[in-house]
Amino acid sequence: MNRNATKPISRRITLVIAGLSSGGAERAASTMANYWAAKGGSIHILSLDNPEAVPFYPLHPDIRLQSLDLFRAYGNPFVAVFQVLGRAWKLRRAIAATAPDCVISFDDVTNVLTVLSMFAAKVPVIAAERNDPHCHHLKNPWRLLRRWAYSRARCVVAQTQHALEFFPGQIRNRGRVIPNPVRVPEANPDGNVPKAVGPAGVILAMGRLEKQKGFDMLIEAFRKATASHSDWKLEIWGEGTQRRNLESMIDAAGLHGRILLQGITKNPAMVMRNADIFVLSSRYEGFPNVLCEAMACGAPCISFDCDSGPSEIIRDGVDGVLVPRNDIEALTKALQRLMSNELERLRLGLVAPEVIQRFSVERIMELWSTLLVEAIENVNHHLVAHNPPHITLPNPSAAGENLSLKLNSIHGN
Repeated sequence: MNRNATKPISRRITLVIAGLSSGGAERAASTMANYWAAKGGSIHILSLDNPEAVPFYPLHPDIRLQSLDLFRAYGNPFVAVFQVLGRAWKLRRAIAATAPDCVISFDDVTNVLTVLSMFAAKVPVIAAERNDPHCHHLKNPWRLLRRWAYSRARCVVAQTQHALEFFPGQIRNRGRVIPNPVRVPEANPDGNVPKAVGPAGVILAMGRLEKQKGFDMLIEAFRKATASHSDWKLEIWGEGTQRRNLESMIDAAGLHGRILLQGITKNPAMVMRNADIFVLSSRYEGFPNVLCEAMACGAPCISFDCDSGPSEIIRDGVDGVLVPRNDIEALTKALQRLMSNELERLRLGLVAPEVIQRFSVERIMELWSTLLVEAIENVNHHLVAHNPPHITLPNPSAAGENLSLKLNSIHGN
C-alpha cells in the first residue's frame, strides 16, 4: 500500500460539482470529501447550485461548503459565450479564495467550466468523467470545449477503461481509471444479510426517472415476466422528468398498484435489503453506484450489460446476472428465472456483498490519494504517462468455494 494514501492528509483540496442532490457523482464527491476531511485535510466543496439547495448526503463537519448559484441554463450560442466566461471568472475567484493545492471537478460540463476558470493558474485540476462518453453525448460547442479542457487538465479520471478509451491519446496517456468506492450500507454494517427470502416479493429499481435509466424497458419486461407471477410487484425509487411518461405506461399496461413509483428515499439500504431482486435497466452507465450498493445489501441483481460499468461489477452467474444491453426479452427471461428460483436468489445474494471488499473506500481512496500527491508534486510538469491502475478482482472460483461453505452452513452440513 502507498504510504501517502494512509497518512493524514495535510493538503488543501477543493472539489467543484454542479450540485449535491442525490446521484452518483454527488455520492462519490461526498465520500471523497468526507474521507479526506476525516484524515485531517482542509476540504472545500464549491457547488454551482443555488444556496437554498440542501446536500442529500451527509458531510463531515469540517468540510466548508459554498454554493455559487451558477447552475443555470445557458442562452443562445452567442449569449452563452459571455455567460460561460462570466461564470468561469466567478468560479476562478471562488476557487482562489480557498487557496487549494489541487482542484477536483466532477462531470463533463462542470469540468469544462473548472478548467477554463483555472486557465494559466499553477494549481492542478483533476477532471472526473462520471459517465460513458461513448453514449452520453455532448452537443457542440461543449463537445469541443471538453476536448480542449481535458487536454489541459492535469489528469482525467474515468471510472472504466472503456470510458477512458473514448478520448484521444494525449488525454488517455495522462488518464487514470478509478472506479467508485462502495460503502458498507449503514442499515447493514456487518455485511450480513438477515432478510428472509420468500417465494414471492419485490423487484426493486432505483435511479433518476430519465430515459438513460431505461425504466420504460423494465416496465415492459416486468409486464411480460409477471404474466405467470401475478403476486410480484415492482418498486421504482427516484424522481425525474420521465415520471408522467412512466405513469402513463403503467396505467396503459393495467399495472397500477403493482408497479409503484416511490420517489426519493434517504435510506436506500433499508429499501434494498427488503428487495427480492434488484434490476439495473440503464441504457448506459459510467460506474453505477446503485448496483454496487444493492449488491452490498445482499440483493440478487440483474443488470443490462452496458458497455461501461456493470461487467466490471457483476461476475455473471457468480454474484449477479448480466443480460445483453437493451434486450427486453433477455431481461424478461432473467426475471422469470429468478422469480421462480428461490435458491438461485439466495445463492447470488450471499456472494453479492463481496463487492464491498472489491471496491472498498480504503482501496479506492488509496488510488485517489496517490494521484493527488502526484498531481501536486508535479505541478510544473505533466503526469508521467503510464497504464492506468486497475482493481484486481477476486477469482470467481474462490467466490464459488466461499458460497459452498455458506450454503452448507445454512443447510446444516
